Amino acid sequence: MPVEITLLLNTCRPDFPLVGLPDVFIFEPTVRSLNRQAFKDFELVIVDAKWSERRRRWLEEHARFPVKYLSAWPNRYLEHGLCAICTQKNKGLLYAEGDLVVFIDDATEFPRWWLARMWRHWSRGYWPMSLTYYYEAGRPKILGQSSRYVERFYGREHDKEEGFRLYIRPGEQVRDSRADFVSGVRPAPGQWFYAGSSAPLEVLLDVNGLDESFDGSKGLEDVDLGMRLELWARRHSYTCGGLPPFLLDKDLWHIEHWHGPIAEDVLFYRGPTPKCLPPSSIVLENFTPTPIEKVEAGTDVIGHHGTPTRVLRTFTRWYRGPIISVMPHYTNIPIEMTPEHPILILREGRAIWVQAKDIRVGDFILYPRTRGRVREKKVRLEQYIISPHLFAIEDGWIRRKIGGAFNKVKNTIE
Repeated sequence: MPVEITLLLNTCRPDFPLVGLPDVFIFEPTVRSLNRQAFKDFELVIVDAKWSERRRRWLEEHARFPVKYLSAWPNRYLEHGLCAICTQKNKGLLYAEGDLVVFIDDATEFPRWWLARMWRHWSRGYWPMSLTYYYEAGRPKILGQSSRYVERFYGREHDKEEGFRLYIRPGEQVRDSRADFVSGVRPAPGQWFYAGSSAPLEVLLDVNGLDESFDGSKGLEDVDLGMRLELWARRHSYTCGGLPPFLLDKDLWHIEHWHGPIAEDVLFYRGPTPKCLPPSSIVLENFTPTPIEKVEAGTDVIGHHGTPTRVLRTFTRWYRGPIISVMPHYTNIPIEMTPEHPILILREGRAIWVQAKDIRVGDFILYPRTRGRVREKKVRLEQYIISPHLFAIEDGWIRRKIGGAFNKVKNTIE
């Protein structure tokens, strides 16, 4: 039987994540409430990074509606312990059959009329958004009076209540930020597109789904999608009174049960934000200049000490963001890297590691020596100055005669 609505859920949580409800299975609130829906022409698509046969059997036994239970694997982000929200959701879109796709979070529960209200707005040309209200241990979650949980991403702990404190007073029920901007029904901008939001499947496929360059970190991938959907609507004159078709309804809401953090056995990466070089960046592989994208495991590259280092594994990821381009003084080949990538420089006579975003004009970038051994313990830099008339040597330091952007550097280094 054809379905009208697809509910798309991606997850990476343990079997029993609900705070205050330790015996409630992860899918139980969602499936229980969907079984009671007055509107029946829907399906649930789950893309699970913790896929298991046990979960599949549970869904088969308890769901009285069509369910497509998909594994998020294989996935190159998950293989490295990184978030893969966009690739998970895009996989779900490939299996969706409903005309309208509603993105939902795990541990959610819906009133009996929820899908019927969604469909009513959709049949009138709108793309409805559902408001989120949080519960803990079966009761409304009150800010500052109940449990908090922390998720760790890239060396920083993220308090999940941190954002709520920007607009909710202690003692109030925890809710999403859209709830305070609607009384009755109102249009909504694309940047309000997150949990409980919907869009036509045809349009989602036309904009090529979620932007997978957001994967590898946890960011604003849903907001980006919402803004691209809004642009699509304006470009195709699919608006309601000149406004985007997104619609907020004060009476269209759902519950999200407060839960523990993501499964750390899957998203195990605990380092800082991944640091990368663009594929064309040159490294020395077996003393031969080689684009980094060509380097393979088992070969040797030259490290900052000038000695070979064995490559154990290569790693690639999508990246969208600023790239730092450093143009050394005596070459026309820039060095490019992400802002957090470490680089060894000489500043005021000291060799130090800094992030690429902290490099200053006048710093010296240190390269490994690849042509034989250096017997001298000390090296005088003045002999390597190409334009001596531009520099002055005073008290053991070299400085530029004109211009203040050049840091002074010791003439003799060891």
